[in-house]
Amino acid sequence: TNPTSTTSYFSYFRYCDNINIVDNVFTGTTGGGQMYGIYSYYCYGMDIRNNLFTDFGAGNNYTYFYTYAARAYYPGLLTFTGNEFTEINPLNYPNSNTSGSVYCGYIYGPYTNSVIKNNLIHHITTDLNSGDWVYAWIYGLYTSYNQSGLNVDVSHNTVDNIDMNTGWTSVGGPGCYGIYCWYSYSGNVLLHSNIVSNFTGLSNFSMYGTYTYWGGDANDYNNAYNVDDTDFYTASGQPAGPNNITSDPEFVNNTTEPYDYHLDTGSAAIGAGKNGEDMGCYGDLAAGETVGLLTPE
Repeated sequence: TNPTSTTSYFSYFRYCDNINIVDNVFTGTTGGGQMYGIYSYYCYGMDIRNNLFTDFGAGNNYTYFYTYAARAYYPGLLTFTGNEFTEINPLNYPNSNTSGSVYCGYIYGPYTNSVIKNNLIHHITTDLNSGDWVYAWIYGLYTSYNQSGLNVDVSHNTVDNIDMNTGWTSVGGPGCYGIYCWYSYSGNVLLHSNIVSNFTGLSNFSMYGTYTYWGGDANDYNNAYNVDDTDFYTASGQPAGPNNITSDPEFVNNTTEPYDYHLDTGSAAIGAGKNGEDMGCYGDLAAGETVGLLTPE
C-alpha cells in the first residue's frame, strides 16, 4: 500500500514502567507517513537491549516520511544498550517536494543515570534514486533535553557507513549526525569513547560526527573518521575535548557481510577512550554481554 499519511508501530508503550524489550528482531517497511519499531511515551525504567533492527523503513509519495527504529519520548530512567541497527532507510518513492528524517535511536528527555551504550549502527542509507527531495536527515543516535546534572552516559557506540549519496537534487541542505546530543551541557551528558566513521554525501550536505550543545567533557575521547564535513561540533562555540582523534578505526570487517566491528590489531582506537578503554561498541562491554541479539538468528 502507499497511503499519503500513515503511522505504523511494531510496539507501542504509553505510561508503562519497568518494561524490558530484549532480544527481538524488528524488520519491515510501511508505505507512507511514519514507521516506529519501538515507541514509548512517559515510560520509566525501560530496558531496551540487544535488539536487531534491519531492513526497516518508511516512505511516502506525498509530503513526508519519518523512520524511527526506536523512539523514547520522556523515557524516564532508561537503559538503551547493545542494540544493532542496519539497513534502516526510507522506501524509494519517486516524487518531488518530499521531506523527512531517519532516526535509529531517538531518546528525548532521559532521566539521571540513563545509559545509552554499546550500540552498533551501520550501513544506513537514504536509498533514493529519483525525486527533488527538499529536506532530509539521518541520525544515528539522537538525545535531546538532557537537563542539568543528569550525567547521562552516551559512550562506546559505533556509527559507521552512512550513505546519503543516492538520488539527491536537494535545495534544502540535508545531511546527517552520527551522535547528536542537544542541550547537553558540560557534565550532564558524558559523550565519550564513541566511533563515528565513513559518512558520505553530496557537497552541499551538512555532516557531523558528534554534535553537542556544550564542549569539554560533554564531547571528548571520541573518534571521527571520514565524516566528510565536521568531525566534532559544539553548538555553543566551546571547543570539543582535547582527547578526540580522527584516525581510521580499522574494524576487522565493515565492508562485506558478515560484518565484524571489533577493532583490528593496531587500531588507534584501542585504549584511546576515556580511562584507557577501547572506543566503539565493544569497548567497556560487561562480562557476558553482547552487541546485537542474545540469541543468534
